[in-house]
Amino acid sequence: PNAMVFKNLNLIANGIKLKDETANITIEKATFHETSGINLNALQLSLNATDNSLKITDFKTALNNNQLSASVALKYPEISALIESPEKAKANLNVPSFKVALQDLFLVQPELKNNNYFNTLSKKPLKGSIKASGILSAINLNDITASWGNTTQISAQGTIANVTQQDSLQFNVFNFIAETTRTDVSKFINETDFGVRLPEALKISGSVTGNLNNITTNTKLTTSQGDATINGYFKSEETLAFKTDISVEKYELDQLLQNEQLGAISLSLHADGKGKTINNLDATFKTNISSFKYNNYNIKDLNINGDIKNGNGTITSSYKDYNLNIDLNAEVDLDSVAPQAQIALNIEGADLQALGLMERNIKTGMKINANFKGNSTNYSIKANVNEGVMVYDN
Repeated sequence: PNAMVFKNLNLIANGIKLKDETANITIEKATFHETSGINLNALQLSLNATDNSLKITDFKTALNNNQLSASVALKYPEISALIESPEKAKANLNVPSFKVALQDLFLVQPELKNNNYFNTLSKKPLKGSIKASGILSAINLNDITASWGNTTQISAQGTIANVTQQDSLQFNVFNFIAETTRTDVSKFINETDFGVRLPEALKISGSVTGNLNNITTNTKLTTSQGDATINGYFKSEETLAFKTDISVEKYELDQLLQNEQLGAISLSLHADGKGKTINNLDATFKTNISSFKYNNYNIKDLNINGDIKNGNGTITSSYKDYNLNIDLNAEVDLDSVAPQAQIALNIEGADLQALGLMERNIKTGMKINANFKGNSTNYSIKANVNEGVMVYDN
């Protein structure tokens, strides 16, 4: 608002003292009503300031539906040093409880109502607590907890350095846990659009270190459908670089993709690469699908490998068991606009009945060549089959 009009402004304070480089004040009560709908329903605090310290205790406030209870202590050599270099001040912050009612932001930013995600987020308050200490240039996050409703919670411990300087910001969150439910997540992700059914329960835990351009993580995802771990780093400086190890343990794809033909999958993936853009990326990856079921047929130890140089390379795979013998060779050309792939799949032998694809005893072999060009929304595919053979044994 361009103008603010206050009504029912009340202030009760005592213990006001300013003498010998010491200041004290106790606010027992402060309230006001502002015509736009911003209402201070409660405010109390005790402040003690000297030339080298500042303490605020018994701080409690309620602004509209928001609430905060806190205490803070600062230590510094002198006031002038605090003004010139606030990042060097020693701080101790304790917030036993806070409550953030996001819908109150609509009073000052009404356009946020048009943001579906923010609208959904504002349906429940954010509640939590904070304990932090250290100097302002290197803050120890002793404990942070936050919850959105009764079924989504986040907690973390770690350190943050150079908070006031974004270019040199550093963080080390060595212990974080986030837990939520399908009911909460589906409020932000439309399962129908993605063709999935999310797990009923999800938990993410691990650590994250680095800065805004260089992140290293060790993360574990635990769900009611299966588990996964991600360890690695990602750099987005002048040259992109990444290295990751991913493992998936008995993830129930039939539940996730709502397809009864699929079964649980376990796999491991190692990948690393670097390049200024995806067009000139150098990368390698090795994937081992240790177990997977399709139509109740077990696939074990399926390897898929890739080797990319300057945005071009090959993806290869070979698999053989008693009922299936195939080789894959694909030439890929990475491009941020329209990637291309030339795929050669050699099915030397396949027992379609044993694989659960046919009810009759049919065996086949063929060579399939395909070309792909485009992206997820605009693409073309050409394919042809050569040397196809089918044998039916009745």
